[in-house]
Amino acid sequence: MPAALPAAPPAALAPAAKAGGALGNARWEGEGLRWRLVLAGHGAAEAALPAPPAALPAQAGTTLAFDSAALSHWQPGFAAALWQALAPLARAGVTLDLDGLPRGLQPLLALSLPAPDGPPLSLIHISEPTRRTPIS
Repeated sequence: MPAALPAAPPAALAPAAKAGGALGNARWEGEGLRWRLVLAGHGAAEAALPAPPAALPAQAGTTLAFDSAALSHWQPGFAAALWQALAPLARAGVTLDLDGLPRGLQPLLALSLPAPDGPPLSLIHISEPTRRTPIS
């Protein structure tokens, strides 16, 4: 069983939604190379997430886990907001342990998050291998 993460410093706590608070609280917890994003409340489409704290090293060797036990539900817009927060970390080589996220959200993020140091794919990269004639 992995060791428990220490509580986050107060600077890592932030409200995670626009005024009116759809997501309640989301907070970053951890130190060094082990971090966790705790999600609570409603994952509404308009939910925003707090930026990763400056102390979180965006590099290979860093691990980010998730705790969504207090997340009551989520909507597709929340998945997009989560992707926007996680994509730069994934690209930098941070290992994302998606097991703590809701089951329906895990495969969406696993399929869409970029590989470490991988160039972002555009529609042309995705569609070109299926075309019969090259795009000129």
